Amino acid sequence: TPTILDASDASFSIVNATGPAGTLTVTAPNGGESYPQGATVPVTWTSTGSPGANVDILARHGGTAYVLATASPNDGSFNWLVPTDQAPGADYVIEVRSSSIATITDTSNAAFAIEVLPSLLLTAPNGGQTYVPGATVPITWSSTGNPGANLALVAIGGGGTHTISTSTSNDG
Repeated sequence: TPTILDASDASFSIVNATGPAGTLTVTAPNGGESYPQGATVPVTWTSTGSPGANVDILARHGGTAYVLATASPNDGSFNWLVPTDQAPGADYVIEVRSSSIATITDTSNAAFAIEVLPSLLLTAPNGGQTYVPGATVPITWSSTGNPGANLALVAIGGGGTHTISTSTSNDG
């Protein structure tokens, strides 16, 4: 009996069912950083092989995933403007994953923190008081977040700005 054969006209490839191989690696934030609410957090990553043209970027905290970007260009950089009401916490991680190949993903190596937006609240004098020249005036305040270890105290009024202290301990 005659043998009937044919061969492909050109070569072809056999690849994994998930697609071409590639990796994504989060480089920042990658653990230990701290950002206040309202800050811009530079999210960076590297990619090798062919993880796809676009990535999805998430921030994870306390079991909640916050979607920062979907189908963002896989260019290794994204700036996250942290909302001023973002939940504070010390257990945030960033996840960058391929938009087209779900198995290609990476997460920050360790946690970073989102802190309460720093603020100061002057409690005294706070309006309505009258002082005479030479009087000792008690100045008190409270602070939230981390506005700094030292503050400048300035009085505004009487036709100008008057420096009380260029650096005093932020002790209230």
